[in-house]
Amino acid sequence: MVIGPDSVGAILSHRGFSIEATGDNKDLLFPWEFRTGVGIGLLEASFGMFAKSSFRKFARHLTSHNGVSKTSDLRKIAGEETANYIQYLCDLGVAEASDKQIILKRQIDNIGATLEWYVADVCQRQFEGSSAWSVKLGDMHYGDYDVLAWLPPALLYVETKSSRPEEIEDTEIKHFLQRGVELAPDLAILLIDTDDDLEESGFLSRIFELMLPTITSGDRTTVSELRHNREPFIRPQRGYSGISWGYRRYYVTNTKPSIEAQLRKCLRHFNARVKDTMFVGGPPVNFVTGDLEEY
Repeated sequence: MVIGPDSVGAILSHRGFSIEATGDNKDLLFPWEFRTGVGIGLLEASFGMFAKSSFRKFARHLTSHNGVSKTSDLRKIAGEETANYIQYLCDLGVAEASDKQIILKRQIDNIGATLEWYVADVCQRQFEGSSAWSVKLGDMHYGDYDVLAWLPPALLYVETKSSRPEEIEDTEIKHFLQRGVELAPDLAILLIDTDDDLEESGFLSRIFELMLPTITSGDRTTVSELRHNREPFIRPQRGYSGISWGYRRYYVTNTKPSIEAQLRKCLRHFNARVKDTMFVGGPPVNFVTGDLEEY
């Protein structure tokens, strides 16, 4: 007898998709492939550690500076927690430290995969679902799916971004949108690891401008009319701080106050406002090429 949800792989198979590959633990900041040698207790602590925004900023700085950072620079980021974070990575055997610097021994240059892994874990542990990260689906042409989760009766897709909003390229946004079109999950979330207000920063306006030409190609409303009306396709939702929602059940969120909290808000909004409605939009579109697709 199966206790709990079916695997996300089984659900994807039911929907006509096949998983060709998933994430490799060797790409993570934490050495989960060596769990017997490192100690399960230390590794289990990585979930709580990565949940902290200050640790993710600390790790982002360390990995993006060729694995060598001054302790003084890290202290500006993590404050009083700096010594604890350094000690933890040293205990794991992935870093070594002196009084003035820390050297990362793990051969990774970003925390992107670790962020995917953590979000997948939240979906599994906190939301009692089945999940996979860095998922490559067969016959899909617009990149991997960072996180796919089955939270019965909803299929969830989360695209994670560890870089700042202004560093996210237009092509990355277009590919996220198109992956949502191709898979048609019940909800697709663009989760950006920042405390910034994504409306005030202009990020939602960027998405609007990127979506505008493609959506209007299947709509009699002209680009100039929609731009004049300025009704965003994905917009902030009252009562759900930091959460924006719109066209084809797309969500966009930051990670303030936490990743888990923001994902919970998306799920609550979906179940309260969205789940029994039809997908919003006209003919099938391709956000990468800008073309309409035949029914």
